[in-house]
Amino acid sequence: MKRIIVLMTCLAALIFTSCPQKDTEIRDAIQGMLNQHPEMRLQDIYKSFYQDCFGPGHIIASREAAEAYLKQELDTCGELKDPQPIEPTGSKGRYVRVALDFVKSGKIGYDAYVEAFIAGAKAVSPQDYEAWKEIWPTIAEAAAEFDIPAYAEDLEMINQALESAEGNLAFHHSKSYNDAYDPHYRIIAKERVEALFK
Repeated sequence: MKRIIVLMTCLAALIFTSCPQKDTEIRDAIQGMLNQHPEMRLQDIYKSFYQDCFGPGHIIASREAAEAYLKQELDTCGELKDPQPIEPTGSKGRYVRVALDFVKSGKIGYDAYVEAFIAGAKAVSPQDYEAWKEIWPTIAEAAAEFDIPAYAEDLEMINQALESAEGNLAFHHSKSYNDAYDPHYRIIAKERVEALFK
């Protein structure tokens, strides 16, 4: 039992050494996000940094479910509106948002896209979530330096969710972000992205 606890602690440490820690890195990343997506809210910033730490794991119940949802989204998503169809997450860019438009246009093969997406999934432990709760205030403080609409409202909503959550701390994009950019993408590990375009 003691060995399992040690292993889980080491796993959490490995994940979070790659997550945001330096204030300047965080501020620079947020500035870049806002330059590309001026309609972004704090909720969207949270989502990007969260994805940088955890990847796509929270939306993959099974391969079958992931493929069914992807096919449905491919059938219904419209013309690409996002100004950045390939976008690193957070401040480390461990994962990359790759727009579904690349699959619709045939620039990326469907099977390769699915494989790369699913390969990024990993189990997240309760210790990881606790570590994330310690990291988030630093990100929120950096975001407070920017003129983000409804910052205080979003911060309260996020913090309340963090206090009460039991496992899943992921958020959807804000309404303003969805309305402006109609995002359709999957999260893929950085090291796999280049191979998708070969």
